Amino acid sequence: MSRPTDTQPPPGALTLLAGAYLLSGLCSLAYQAVWIHRFSRLFGSTVLAASAVVAVFFGGLALGSRLLGHVSPRLGRPVRAYGLLEIGIALWAAAFPLLASGAEAIYSALWSRAAGSPAALTLLRVLLAAAVLLPPTVLMGGTLPVLLRPFVPRLDAAGRGAGHLYGVNALGAAAGSLLAGLVLIRHLGALGANLAVAALNLVIGLAALAVARRLEGGAAAKAAERTPASPDAITPARGAPGGTPAGPGDRAMIPGASLVLACFTVSGFVSMAFEIIWLRHLTFFFQDTIELYTGIIAIFILGLAGGSLLAARAASRTSRPAALLGALLAGIALTALVSLHAPVPHRAALFAWGGRGPLHLLAALAGLLLVPTLLMGATFPVVSRLVTPSARQVGDHVGRAYALNTAGGIAGLLAAGFLLFDYLGMQHTLYLLAGCSAAAAVALLAPRQRVAGALVMALALAYPLLVETGTLGRLPHRLLVQTEPGSELLAVREGATGTTWATRSPAGGIRVMQNNVVIARQEGGFAVLQGFVPMLIAPEIPRRVLGLAFGAGLSSYAPRLFPEVREMEFVDISPENVEVALRLLPENRGLAGDPRARIVIDDATSLVRRSPGAYDLVYAEPTPPMFSFRNAVLYTREFYAGVRDRLAPGGLFAQVLPAAQLSPDETAGVMSTFASVFPHCLLWWNHTDMIMIGAHGPFAIDLRQVQARLARPAVRQALEQHAAAASIRQLDRFLAGLLLWDDAFRAVAAGGDIYTEDRLGLQYASGRHLGPANLDRIQQNLTPWDALIPHLAGRAGAGLDPGELTARRQRYVTLSYTPYPARYGEVALDYIQEHSTSPRQDLTDLHAYLTRHGLHAQAARVAAMLAASP
Repeated sequence: MSRPTDTQPPPGALTLLAGAYLLSGLCSLAYQAVWIHRFSRLFGSTVLAASAVVAVFFGGLALGSRLLGHVSPRLGRPVRAYGLLEIGIALWAAAFPLLASGAEAIYSALWSRAAGSPAALTLLRVLLAAAVLLPPTVLMGGTLPVLLRPFVPRLDAAGRGAGHLYGVNALGAAAGSLLAGLVLIRHLGALGANLAVAALNLVIGLAALAVARRLEGGAAAKAAERTPASPDAITPARGAPGGTPAGPGDRAMIPGASLVLACFTVSGFVSMAFEIIWLRHLTFFFQDTIELYTGIIAIFILGLAGGSLLAARAASRTSRPAALLGALLAGIALTALVSLHAPVPHRAALFAWGGRGPLHLLAALAGLLLVPTLLMGATFPVVSRLVTPSARQVGDHVGRAYALNTAGGIAGLLAAGFLLFDYLGMQHTLYLLAGCSAAAAVALLAPRQRVAGALVMALALAYPLLVETGTLGRLPHRLLVQTEPGSELLAVREGATGTTWATRSPAGGIRVMQNNVVIARQEGGFAVLQGFVPMLIAPEIPRRVLGLAFGAGLSSYAPRLFPEVREMEFVDISPENVEVALRLLPENRGLAGDPRARIVIDDATSLVRRSPGAYDLVYAEPTPPMFSFRNAVLYTREFYAGVRDRLAPGGLFAQVLPAAQLSPDETAGVMSTFASVFPHCLLWWNHTDMIMIGAHGPFAIDLRQVQARLARPAVRQALEQHAAAASIRQLDRFLAGLLLWDDAFRAVAAGGDIYTEDRLGLQYASGRHLGPANLDRIQQNLTPWDALIPHLAGRAGAGLDPGELTARRQRYVTLSYTPYPARYGEVALDYIQEHSTSPRQDLTDLHAYLTRHGLHAQAARVAAMLAASP
């Protein structure tokens, strides 16, 4: 008597299993988001770290698909095996936090040995990630081939069954990406989200086991009536290139399938590389927020799901599946290229549309990405049809195809993320990807559809011709010249971490940008001033200085002017930023040859957590999180604690508080997090932004030392050049920048959330809730001068006028309101009426400002005051 089996469940059971597999896809992408979040603590919050984790994740999927696919034909109870796989995933996920903590301990122990070699660090990270992530991802990769058999009872159902199953899993994955990225981590934290998803995964596994038990009971009653396989099981797939009948029990691939698998591997490479390009390219059109990152991934997966579901039936019915696959590969290349070039003239409109809210952003992304990703998804059921020689072997052969496609995807991910941008640039990378996809299409079409193959080849050759002749324009250059009309494009440097570029404005000022964010501008001088403030107020001139988020290096200018500084270490994750900044900005002349200076290419969070050094001054000027969500980790308690532990006795930490790019709640959160680590805190005005300064012990500012440092010729010349408008080279004007001292700092911070790496609230900063209430709160809590006097040594003979200092402090805070024109008009008018020493000139300037911003009612009021003034 035959053993009971669950390989042919009734339709109702198939519906339950499909629903379980949809939720399984949700869990898989939710795990990926949560695990990348957790591993950022180990590797640093960078694109490269995320790429390494995703590569390991995909590697496990490929390995599991191949290994478990190979044994799937011998499984008598595939539904039961599927349930056990899901339970195994859930149990490993529940243990993940402990395993990740163990990996972190090993990494910390070995970090010092590998710190001098980026390659060694990367290898160590990948090995640790593989040790933690390969077991569960191998199990995930095995779920598809194991579960396929119940959905493919006959050979002619191979394409339809595989397409439907893959499609519903991908639909769940798209939902999981959005759910984890935008909801679960935000409200539950990474640890809570991981446990919630693991619990759901356990329910899925138990439900599958329950279905399997029911099926076994029904199968036992009919076991004697079953034949080993239906006649269809040994019929070859029609339309396979050069296909010939396979014998009973034949386990080999059908003839011609090797070509199909090779093309499917190329498809995986091209598809994943295009996803990386979209992640890079679309930051020029939308803010680089968690919504954009999650949205691109979700739309990409949604397209794969939709394409697989839509093509499932056609894959089983077409008489020429190889030609269909060739047409899909050609379409992928064409539509992906269109999605990159077509939006370039509409950059401003897309930026405004996407900024209206998450749904508008998703709609824009769908319009750009959905067509090429639908075609990518449609390849899976067609390939499943082409490579499956029998229904019983569907798991083995589809698993092999899925593994090769995933392996190609890993290669595309790593090549695009680590190599191609560096060595080829975006445009030549596009030539490579379009050429690979076109070559695969021609290989499938040429044997029988010669005209179609020739057309594909002609289109592939026409693309570089259209670019090089200027009809389409080279990317990203065509986009960059439109971003700042009238400016001269000085340099473009593409690399793994982003595109760095520099322009010179008509006025002569140089700007350095990464992707769509200004990381340095010569105008204004605020970046240069950030380095001066802590250097001027430190009890002793720092001997060892650490600069985090080097960017364009303007903040490093001040320490170089003090010969007492013996060592300077500057850290940045992007070698492209460093290269462009050193080459183009005059403030960086001589830095590369300064024997005191060392530039380290590394992640700031990783370095401060593990570096054994002790520094007298550490400063950081990261891009605000609303422009680059990955920088949110640089505003967490763990990051601040790492910096605190790197400070020598008496050392200072200075970090920009980008109040104009933070909502009132976010401002309170950053300040509260900062104050939770540093016992003593100051807030200092910095021309445009403000600077938070933290220390172990109480502050004591010696005005005689400050004045002596200001009087140094090199310092005086630098401040005259970079801070002429504020005139902070004078002691009273510099000191007026002191806004909040300890208690007042904590009063402004009161009630703010504490940001941690587990609950990374600033990761969700979008700029939609900005407002001047944070500046109002700072202005209302300014530390009174009589409370500051006991902390200021050397007051005698300094020539300070308390009334003048108070008025100037008010003026500085007033200037901080300029991003909010209506509120600035009110605050500036109050200042002019109460403190201004030249009210007519100030009223004239205010009238011009209000008119420029279209605030005509306020401008008319100021005009009336001007008319009435003597």
